[in-house]
Amino acid sequence: MASEQEIKRSYTGQDSVLHTTAQTMVNSLRSELGVFTSRFSWMDASYADAFQAKLTACRNFPTDDGMATDLKVLSGDLKKGVVQSYKALQNLNGYAKIAFLADDVRRSVQGKEDWRKAQQDAVLMYRALQQAYEYANTDPIKTALIAKGYTQIEIDALETLSETINDLNNAQDAAKKNRQIATQQRIQLNNELYGIMQIVNTSAKVVWQGNAAQIGLFKLYTAPTKLPTIILATVTNAATGKPLKDATISIEELPKLAPKTTNKKGIGKVSSQKMGEVIHLKVVCVGFEVTIIEVKVKKGKVNGVGVLMNSE
Repeated sequence: MASEQEIKRSYTGQDSVLHTTAQTMVNSLRSELGVFTSRFSWMDASYADAFQAKLTACRNFPTDDGMATDLKVLSGDLKKGVVQSYKALQNLNGYAKIAFLADDVRRSVQGKEDWRKAQQDAVLMYRALQQAYEYANTDPIKTALIAKGYTQIEIDALETLSETINDLNNAQDAAKKNRQIATQQRIQLNNELYGIMQIVNTSAKVVWQGNAAQIGLFKLYTAPTKLPTIILATVTNAATGKPLKDATISIEELPKLAPKTTNKKGIGKVSSQKMGEVIHLKVVCVGFEVTIIEVKVKKGKVNGVGVLMNSE
């Protein structure tokens, strides 16, 4: 059976930006509805209401960030369960060594060879716990273990942990699948919204042909805000490795940009929208040689830079 075709975004930019632009367009459409209706009879109050309803549906749809947070919580719970399970297996192994000191066969817990790998694989951990439970809960091994201090509670805990690991792993797999499905649904919904926006945008160009100001109220995109490039410098004493407080950092190519000083952790930050792809970071600190290093930066991002300073 062929897999469903992936739905592609017909719009660019973030969903939140699309929604903000759409709201501006809805509001402008309502305020000028009479003009639109006079040219396009179907573009009436019901059309504006449907436009707003589609926008509201898009805004109310679960965001990818929210679903990612839920998945992260599940993953965290599963990791904790795996850690707890490994400790339980190691505990059983310790008692098995004591109970069967001279019996190599009975001392070896079934599936033990997979325990290390199971720390990174929930399915393997589930199987390891099941095998460990069957091993520990079967006589004569069970009686021998209990005689050395192992308890029925600890034996039963192996089965409980296996069920917990299995449930969490299944829940995580389901969340991943649901997230993929929801992402496609959200894209489809936003594509439908964008389709309405395109119609209104084109209609506005017909209604107000040559009137840039009026047409501008129905534009599809808002010019993106230019993000600053940030240099996050960590300045340390090259001899001791300790952070240097009150060191001054500046950008050679931007002499008008005010220098910044480092804090007690030796960290200083400079930012600018005018920073090029390659800059020279200048660091000055009392008692140390002036240091200038070339830095290749990612524009619009935070760029971490380590600076080692030598004493004069």
